Amino acid sequence: MHMNHVNRISVFVFVSAVITSLTLIAAPAHAVSVNFDQVSWGNANIGFEDQNSQYGEATVAFSATDAGSMTADGFGGFYGYVNIVTSVGGGSNNNWAVENLPVSFANIGNLAGGDLPTQVNFDLGQADGTAVSSLNYSLTLTSAPLALEPGGPLAPASVANHDRVEGTVVEAGDGPSDVGDESAQQAEDFVGAPTGTTVSRVQGGAISTASTNIPGIAESQNGCGPGAKARSIAYLSRMFPTSISVTQTPQQIYGTLTNYMRSSTGANSSGTANSNFVSGANAYFATNGLGIMPTVYTNTALYSGFYSNNGAAAFPMAINSLGRTGDVEVYLSWGVRQQGTNSFNQGAHAAFVSSITPNLNGTNIVSYTLKYIDDPNQNGTTTSSVEHTMTILPSGVDANAATNVTFRGVVGFWIENVATVPEPSTIELAALGLGALGLALARRSRRRRRS
Repeated sequence: MHMNHVNRISVFVFVSAVITSLTLIAAPAHAVSVNFDQVSWGNANIGFEDQNSQYGEATVAFSATDAGSMTADGFGGFYGYVNIVTSVGGGSNNNWAVENLPVSFANIGNLAGGDLPTQVNFDLGQADGTAVSSLNYSLTLTSAPLALEPGGPLAPASVANHDRVEGTVVEAGDGPSDVGDESAQQAEDFVGAPTGTTVSRVQGGAISTASTNIPGIAESQNGCGPGAKARSIAYLSRMFPTSISVTQTPQQIYGTLTNYMRSSTGANSSGTANSNFVSGANAYFATNGLGIMPTVYTNTALYSGFYSNNGAAAFPMAINSLGRTGDVEVYLSWGVRQQGTNSFNQGAHAAFVSSITPNLNGTNIVSYTLKYIDDPNQNGTTTSSVEHTMTILPSGVDANAATNVTFRGVVGFWIENVATVPEPSTIELAALGLGALGLALARRSRRRRRS
């Protein structure tokens, strides 16, 4: 039988005390940290759509010492909100670049480096094409969303260049103008959770391991489709090595899926069609005798006028799959940009989902914090896994879409569930072992106190 979400949370509660004690002994001396980049958008022709763009990129990492600035969720985990203010010479000054970015961790181990750093985009405020090498910033980590921009002194930081390519999943009717990235859109600052909201891990879903355990893939340009699915298959095979036995490496899985999905990758490529994503994934399951149920594709309401959709059912279905130790890939649309009387399709993207967490105002879900893992470079040679964060409204719309961009956000999810849940994996057995150790230590401690 499948392990339900409540049982999985109880395991976290059972183990968290031991992990806390083991981790804090060797906790890093530093607190939350951030690195900054300026994005140069690449394209499928091994060139640039937009070099030295207006997009800044903040990569935020955490340590065990940050637990004191966050809220305990009651299940052994923590959540909090990151706010970053930036000033860029010749650009924006005292700009609330990252507003109430929700961050959550299943346990102290994930907080202390078990999860990948998370990346968000913001607006540098510079003229497009102007290189930025430094900025000043302040970073605040709080236990609840802020209503006002935080004050305080700003510290200097260097800004590196990051060449980034994302793309692309295609639908019938898409054409060569689909660049599969955000290059032509106006950069926007990141806005996360509204004031008065709280994070709900109970109503959310996440992978059953730290995100650092998800393998990196060296994706070729427009290889996001097979890259997302290769991560998923490798993840499930590590969780259930008996029923999902894969002899290929994650990179070899990617290569095989590229053929099964009929993906067009590399220079002048077009990506992976949605229908081929589904059929190629299912063909891989069947050919290798994997205990994974056929892929189910579900739409959000984002494209309700263009695709058949399940509306509000898409997010619960994806969350339920993550809670049952399934896996999920997200189909992202970069939207349709309006420029005068013309409309330009900005392409799409596929990625491995690491978590979906509701942001609640009382009992109402006002948005979801979506975390996904991909290879943002797509150079075909460098193995990479980077975790990005987006704020998505229940309709599927990206809450941070530019004003001249429509249909940007989550189009839908590809969902795969394990056919049967066999014996626990090595990771799960190790966790149970730590829990047993913690229980034994606790009993010994009680005996000593009684004497």
